[in-house]
Amino acid sequence: MNIAAIVKIITFLFLVIAAFPLAAASVLSEDGVEIRFENNNRAQQREADQFRELDRAFCRLFRISARRSRQKLVVQFNETIPPGELVFRRGRALWEVEFAAENGDWKNDQSFREQLFGVLLLSKLPEARPDAVARMPGWIVAGFDEQRRGQNGPERLLRRNRQLPVIRTLLELGRFPDFRVMTRLDGGQLPEAARPWYAELSRLLLETVLELSTPADNALLDYAVLRTRPEVSEQEAFDATVGRVLLAAAARKFPTEKNSGCSEDELRQKYLESAASSFGWHEYSPRPNRLARAAFEKNAAVTIPELAPDGTPSEATRTIDLAELPALLAEGRPDGAQLRTETVRGLQTLFAGNDSAHNRRLTRLITALEALPVIREEQPTSIPAANFLSALRDMRRYFILREALEQSFEREAFSALPPGERYRTRMREAVRPSPLLTEAEQRFLDQTEARYLEE
Repeated sequence: MNIAAIVKIITFLFLVIAAFPLAAASVLSEDGVEIRFENNNRAQQREADQFRELDRAFCRLFRISARRSRQKLVVQFNETIPPGELVFRRGRALWEVEFAAENGDWKNDQSFREQLFGVLLLSKLPEARPDAVARMPGWIVAGFDEQRRGQNGPERLLRRNRQLPVIRTLLELGRFPDFRVMTRLDGGQLPEAARPWYAELSRLLLETVLELSTPADNALLDYAVLRTRPEVSEQEAFDATVGRVLLAAAARKFPTEKNSGCSEDELRQKYLESAASSFGWHEYSPRPNRLARAAFEKNAAVTIPELAPDGTPSEATRTIDLAELPALLAEGRPDGAQLRTETVRGLQTLFAGNDSAHNRRLTRLITALEALPVIREEQPTSIPAANFLSALRDMRRYFILREALEQSFEREAFSALPPGERYRTRMREAVRPSPLLTEAEQRFLDQTEARYLEE
């Protein structure tokens, strides 16, 4: 074979290789989903890796896998499909999904992700009904995405380091939107400004339901599956799954509220608002001093029953300060042990959401309270009472010092801001057109309206 023939063969091989620059490649997720992409397309390769991560997190969220599923899901990246559009073909054993992936819109489009998550869920069910609705409830999708954003950001190293500005603002205001109404919203139709609060509140609801679910009673998965069935209404699916576990948790936490006339939705709302406190405040972002102090003083106001002439507790009550409790218990009241136990339980609820300095002092206070005698002594000693009052003074002094420290930090932070940032709100208001009419414009409007009504 001469050199010319060798050159021709090599050239032919190069031409053959060049003729297939877009040969397809594929990867498998841990749960068996096949993701196909163009072999030489780096952008699609990155999106394929992210889809594998998505599928793994999805299976972990719902505690589900496709091992018993009869259908295989194939995801094909196709850049000719318009962004936000999903093509779904369902066969007996092979399901195919196609969408554009290079621009990354599939990771941010709420409506698109609701469809994609619906297909993912159905593909993993052992018996996927032909009439099933391939669409995931919006609050689950928004909560899942917000959870993953946090886990890939500030929570990567410190799991409890949750950054939740919307929830913290609502906790400070003491007002929350209706969670039940939120579950019925179409997240894809919300304006951009409403997306952060919808995402954070959805994550709160999602993680609360996950906490209440178990492998034997997987309320989140049951709710998502029921929502795929056309004959089951949203209300029926909610009441049988998510609403049921929330109501049971509320009944355990607020046993007296059920007979107070609260509706089931009000009980669920109250439980979710209480869950928001432990979810939003933590040791890396503790409860503001104003709220921590108010919570402590609320527990420091101890309600005790008045004693009847025979020395037994009566129905009449009065409120005393925590500082008066040692002397009261030293009288040897018949309900002294119960009063001390109930007061300790109230103080123990203050640990969650506060920093270590607060909790050290609170621990010392509770220890001193538990050491207080509850029976009358022939030779009473003042040491337990003195220790308790010292711990109480230290606790209240801490709030005063912390308030001064927070104010100092706020002044320093404000002084470090550049002028444009410091007065941005005022400058925006200065150039904003006034919504009020001038006196002449208002008079003209009134005259025109009156003339129109006369005619």
